[in-house]
Amino acid sequence: MRVSVIVADEADLGLRGLDGVEVFVIDAETRHFDPSRAYVKTLRIAKEAIDAGARHLFVKTDSGLRGNIGSMLKAALDLSSGHFLAFLPAYPDSNRITEGGIQYIDGVPIDRSFFGSDPFNPVASPYVKDLFVGIDAQIVEVPLGLEYRTSFVRPTIAVFDARTNGDLLRIAEYLRTNGQLGVVAGCAGFAQVLPEVLSIPKRKVDPPRLDASLLVVCGSLHPVARAQIECAERSGFVHVVLEPYQQLECGYLDSDQGSRWVDSLEALFSGEDDIVIDTGISRQWKMQEYLEGEGMDKECARERIAAFLGSLTKRLFECGYAKRRALVFIGGDTFLSSYQALGCSEIELVCELDLGTVLSSCRVGGEALRIISKSGGLGDESLLVRLAKRREALSGARP
Repeated sequence: MRVSVIVADEADLGLRGLDGVEVFVIDAETRHFDPSRAYVKTLRIAKEAIDAGARHLFVKTDSGLRGNIGSMLKAALDLSSGHFLAFLPAYPDSNRITEGGIQYIDGVPIDRSFFGSDPFNPVASPYVKDLFVGIDAQIVEVPLGLEYRTSFVRPTIAVFDARTNGDLLRIAEYLRTNGQLGVVAGCAGFAQVLPEVLSIPKRKVDPPRLDASLLVVCGSLHPVARAQIECAERSGFVHVVLEPYQQLECGYLDSDQGSRWVDSLEALFSGEDDIVIDTGISRQWKMQEYLEGEGMDKECARERIAAFLGSLTKRLFECGYAKRRALVFIGGDTFLSSYQALGCSEIELVCELDLGTVLSSCRVGGEALRIISKSGGLGDESLLVRLAKRREALSGARP
């Protein structure tokens, strides 16, 4: 499908119509906002998109239920002419299902998974409806069935159970038949069934060449990301572990020490080894000790680490190190910070290489840069190794 992606700032989006675009993605970046600010920004973005000609509004949420889901969906509900919004948070392909109004990950209620102890957005309750505490709307739970009740007098957000992609498709078709697919919400699981229900034509996408060595930049703390990095290291990736002071001291990269450190990386990048740089995901105790010693709170640390990773990516690009590689970003904050630091304005999606692992491109200083990105919690432990083998197979096939 023809897809355009932009990151929304606080100003006017400047949309001038959606001609030629089948899916227009606006990254609202509201996860770390306070709820009222998330509501206002979502309402503004959604209204502007609808005014520009969007026929369907899909509020994409995190399948780990993090962020300001309640206030964002309330904003979308307020724009819905039918005063009804269907919410389908299940993502069966990633073993994330909704049953009895509870969100499960790998068979475990979400509050007992990693997401319950997320250092920045912990999920306190497994019940999806608890996301909407304090929201002025009726919240109903809709169990699996052949028939669904979706007609209400009061403004209503309905949380649908779903265990399989077939469940998601059947619910989507029901909503379309009842004229309730104009404003909906869910995660990637629900999104992937919408093209069929909306009859959006598919086109053949030729598998892209991925023949450059990988540079993986990871800011995620998820155990899945940790397992992927440790597996990559065992398979021969060069592993660069950042020290807490490098990430948290303001201006480190501009200091003499920081400049010498960047220069020292030249030897690593002169070869064709795959390289992974992370924030110390395998030794989080060290970061915690540093934060306690400096009296720094986690939110401040999150912002500084993301900014550092963006600045580091830019510096590696300016030095020429990153230009010769396929960049892999693990974690949304890491990708966004690097995207902004590099001065990208729009992302062109190419294809999905693996579950939730997307190849895209953007232009930096007139050059096309290949980018692979994924959420920290998606994929199996051998994901990075498979990406590297894909490159090796292509490289070996060259004359």
